[in-house]
Amino acid sequence: MPRYFKFLPSLLIVLVGTFTLTPSIAQTNNEEPGLREFVERMLSIHGGDTKVIVGKLPEKMPVELPIPSDSQILGSIVNSKGSVQIVLDVSQSVEQVTDFYKNKLLSEAWKQPIHPGYNRGFVTTRSEFGRYNNFCKKNANLFSSLNLTIKEKKEISSTVSLTYNPIDEKVKHHPCKKPSTDYPEHIALFPALTLPLDTEASKDNYFYGGSNQSEVILKTKLDSKTLTNHYVQQLEKANWKKIDSEQNNSHSWSTWTFKDEKGKNWHGTLSFTQIPGKPNHYFANLKALQL
Repeated sequence: MPRYFKFLPSLLIVLVGTFTLTPSIAQTNNEEPGLREFVERMLSIHGGDTKVIVGKLPEKMPVELPIPSDSQILGSIVNSKGSVQIVLDVSQSVEQVTDFYKNKLLSEAWKQPIHPGYNRGFVTTRSEFGRYNNFCKKNANLFSSLNLTIKEKKEISSTVSLTYNPIDEKVKHHPCKKPSTDYPEHIALFPALTLPLDTEASKDNYFYGGSNQSEVILKTKLDSKTLTNHYVQQLEKANWKKIDSEQNNSHSWSTWTFKDEKGKNWHGTLSFTQIPGKPNHYFANLKALQL
């Protein structure tokens, strides 16, 4: 993703906010056009002329991007190099929006490159896409990249960011040029394990590809049993088979078997340990070994 798009959330807030300058600096009488010009200049510093559109889509879209029903368009950014970013508020839960894009994009020939460990294991959002996800498509000699972020706004509301980037075929190295359909045999592709309600990840997900291990620290209002069951259900949905388990007030563990996409057998362990001195904080660990 171009670096200048990382400034979008805070800069869009500037467009609808206010600030005070010293008397020696000239100010516009009409604040919104002045603020829009400021944001466009800031974004253009990183390359290419940039246009900020508040509350609307661009008049001409390079590709048609799916937008969920019950959406409010907060704004768009268009770069002269062909990049477009759209930010939406959607009156649907993170899970509903995730399902919408998962079904819609894949049905429209957008593909997800396979990266071992990327958005696998414990995902620190309620969307299986995690905080950042990439889709790719090829039309003629042009590759297209679509970066998708879904963030919970409220329990039944979400904020969505869609960033479209065209990629010339002459570019030698890009994840969309040759989407990976293979991965090393010693890597287990974990399912994406999303956060339950009333839970947040106090540290980003750590995934150790060499040892096939994912871990995260969870802060939750849920009791140990409910928290454990939330993740157990996701493993079972991914066709993991539970062998054994044990649980008390401060610790739970379970052992599993599963087959990877190549049909090879694996052994997995899932554990949650309450952190001493920190009520409602759990260290979560998922590990796999090839049988």
